[in-house]
Amino acid sequence: MGPGPGCTRPRFGTLPPVFIPSFPDLREEPDGPQVFFGEELDVGWLIGAYRRGFFPWPDENHELNWWCPLERMVFSPQTYRPSRRLVRSLRQGNWQVSLDRSFQEVIETCANIPRPGHGEETWITPQLQELYQDLHHRGVAHSVEVRREGRLVGGLYGLSLGSIFFGESMFSLEPNGSKVALSVILAHLRDRGFDLFDAQVENAHLVSLGGEFMARGTFLDRLEGCLQKETRLGPWQMAQDYAQKAYPPGA
Repeated sequence: MGPGPGCTRPRFGTLPPVFIPSFPDLREEPDGPQVFFGEELDVGWLIGAYRRGFFPWPDENHELNWWCPLERMVFSPQTYRPSRRLVRSLRQGNWQVSLDRSFQEVIETCANIPRPGHGEETWITPQLQELYQDLHHRGVAHSVEVRREGRLVGGLYGLSLGSIFFGESMFSLEPNGSKVALSVILAHLRDRGFDLFDAQVENAHLVSLGGEFMARGTFLDRLEGCLQKETRLGPWQMAQDYAQKAYPPGA
């Protein structure tokens, strides 16, 4: 979707005015609710929600819910290490990995790929796609593209605030496609001093990749520290052979 009549596309490197939703500070409610409801949905509200530890997750009726689970699935870019088999695969150079080259294709693939237990439904509604594409044009949302022989076979997207990256969704059309995407973005974040990758909620795939549980209060404290650091706006880039060198021997 493009901008409406009379609108202009946002410039790279511009944050919208941030509106902090009236959600409670859940550090004061360690066992409080995990889901809240709100009718607002624009880029300012979206960023404000992330800054408070909430992310959007519509239900099966496409009603918008805002989630802040009691336990968060996270990765630490500074300590993450993929399996030796995956490192060998990366070093062989059979994958072509890029950043921010095909954001729209990545988010559309994430929205359209079948998910276990969801049938043909997707939580990435057209409205959410439009908002994340807006954030991409502002240099806040980013994508990882994984190709083999020119064909997109894996990827992920999310947004960056301070020194935290909020991973929204990923996909794999070929074995290891999403593993490569996650491993490379974590190396990229590591090399740029990021402190945390928020994978939001548990699933078996994330656990198998080394995701760790973090209690909500701990996550919100870490989030506050991450947000004290500068947000790097604009498109992300990396060297063509970055994936091959991301995890050097002995590192």
